[in-house]
This record gives sequence, C-alpha cells and structure tokens, in this order.
Amino acid sequence: MNFMLDTLPGLILERTIPPDVIGGLMSGQYKIYGGVVRWAAGTENAGQIVRHLIPVSSTSDVASYLNIYQLQQLSGQVSNLTQATQHILQIANYTMVLSGLSLAVSAIGFFYLNKKLSNLEIKLTEIQNTVYEIRALLEISERAELRAALRDLMKIDDSASYENRHTILHNTRLSLARINEKYRELLSGANTIDSAMAYEELFSLTALTQCRCTAELGMLDIAHQEIKEMRDFWKKEAVRITNQCFLGSQPERFISKDFAKDIPIAMLAEWLDFANQEEKGYFWIDELRAKTDSWYLANERPDKPSKRLFGLFSNDNTSIDELNRQRKDVVPSIQKIVARDKVFEGHVAQYEFMKKYTIKPSELERRTAAIAQSSSIEGYLILRPEFV
Repeated sequence: MNFMLDTLPGLILERTIPPDVIGGLMSGQYKIYGGVVRWAAGTENAGQIVRHLIPVSSTSDVASYLNIYQLQQLSGQVSNLTQATQHILQIANYTMVLSGLSLAVSAIGFFYLNKKLSNLEIKLTEIQNTVYEIRALLEISERAELRAALRDLMKIDDSASYENRHTILHNTRLSLARINEKYRELLSGANTIDSAMAYEELFSLTALTQCRCTAELGMLDIAHQEIKEMRDFWKKEAVRITNQCFLGSQPERFISKDFAKDIPIAMLAEWLDFANQEEKGYFWIDELRAKTDSWYLANERPDKPSKRLFGLFSNDNTSIDELNRQRKDVVPSIQKIVARDKVFEGHVAQYEFMKKYTIKPSELERRTAAIAQSSSIEGYLILRPEFV
C-alpha cells in the first residue's frame, strides 16, 4: 500500500521497491547513488530521481561486497519484491558504511559531525609521529578555530532563543567558510595516501557543517548551491587522488591472484568507472588484462625468477610488505572514496528537495523520525517523487 505523506510534501511512501525499478536497476536504466535511485547517464531522463532511500536507523557493518550485478541472480524471481527490496537496501547500507557518512543529510547534525571530527583527531594523533604532513596539519591554527566553532554549535538546541541560535549559526558559518578554504587548499596539493585521506575528511566534514549552518539559517537555495560546489570540487580532487595515489601507473595489479579475495571484479570495475569518469563496467577488465604478462611467450612468463610483485621490488620481504600496505591502506581508501561519491550525489538531491519545499534539515529529521517506526522497511523509508 502506497500513500502520500502530509509530513513530506511531494513524496509517496512505498512498502517495497516495485518491479519496474528493480528491472531498471538490473538493466542499467537506473543507478543507485547513495540514498537516491536515478535515471542513469545517457538515458532519456538522465539524472531524474526515481526513488529516495532514507535511512532512519543506525547502520551496522556489512560483511561482504554487495553490488547491483548480484540482482541478476533474482532475474527469474522479480516477483519476489521483498527479497529484491532487501538486496537493494543492503547495497545502499553498504555504501553508507564504507563512506563513513549517513545517506540522509538531515541525520548529519552538529553532534554527529563533532563526533566524526573527534574520532578523526584521535586517528591523526596516532600517526603524527610517522607522517610529517599530519604533524604539520595538527599544528595549524584552523584546528583550534574548528574546535571552537563546533563547541558553539553544540550549544544550539530546541530551547535556544531565535536570536541566539541565529547568531551562533551565522558566526560559525563564517568561521567554517574560512577553515574549509584552508582544507580545500591542502586537499588540492595532497600527494600521499595519509595526507590525502586526512585532508579529504577534514574538507568534507567542514563543508557539510557549513552547508548545514546555511540551511538551518533558512538560506536553502544558497545551501543547495554550496553542496553542489562542494561536490564538484571534491570529485575533481578525489578522481585525481584515486589515479595518482591509489591506482597509480599499474592498476592491472588488482586483477592478480594477490587481490582475488580482497577485490571482486565488480568492485574493480566500479573503481575504474570512477577513476576514469567513464562507465565501461566489466570492459575495463579487458583493458587491464592487455597490460599483464603473456602466459605462453617465454620472455613474459609470470614465473620468471626476476619477476616480483608489480615488477618493482628485489626481495620477497619487500614485496610482502608492499602487498600488505596495498591491502591495509589502498583498498579501503578507494572503497571509501567511491562510496562517498555516491553519498554526495544523494546529498545534493536532498538539499534540492529541501530547497523546493522550504524544509530545514532539522525539520526534515523530525518529520522522518515521526514516521520511521511505523513506515520503515529494513531501516529505510522508500519514497517516490509524486510525479514519477
């Protein structure tokens, strides 16, 4: 049973994801971008939102990689809407867990952001003695200014007067704009994994906090513009970092036996789609195969004594250390970046919705919470735009 929501204008609550949407996801007509299902690029209605998937409960870790290709296994059972719906929501949840951000912008409040930044500081402090860039980062003045801004935001609650709330939001927004500009500069110059991931996190969290302040001030059109600009800059730098720091000059290493258990082929194809900003899916794998050694030509046999991992190292211990580093640092970093790209696409769509219907994030959070217990499926609200 589907019905209009008085609390969320322009949206219709659904109990399952219908067969046409499931079929569209399987065929590539639609794609999941975090908490939003859209018409895919190159289709007649490219970019148009088909469904919103809004999480209304806390996330849990996901044990294994989930992707839309696994829906093919349900192709003969599309009538089993419950199973297909669960799978799609698991994909959304997997993206949320990997990205480290909620799919719902309304859930990214000031307490949430303060906790994320506090956890990041702990992590940075742990590695500052081994990474010069991180030690320098912890010494910059913006760090103290950011802590002060967050302390002010934590004072905002429902009991605060309008004047006090407005003053805190306005002043903090100006501070965050300056701080975010510094982290933007640092991110654009990052060229190592540790520094890139630290600057990316700080840029993202300060930008999201700034957008939230803008929206809570009622400037929803400006907040929508800010989140789009943030997404565009972030994507440009994330693509650069993925190619420069993560994939490098030999991405074909990821189809070797060394990563068979770590990186499913569907995941690797997704990485390459993002890194190249071109959707070729499994066809990327053929390009990587063309870069690998021949099995039959003697001068290219992979079992030649001189061969080592990536062809770069001279002893087994060094190769093993590098392989472990790739598994520990590179693989999780790419997973996070690719997942976060999808989440930010969903955030832009939600800010557009709030702008259209003049709803602040805090109000949207209250409205979704009011219907969460009675209307959620697997911890999500499935919402269809009225005119879809």
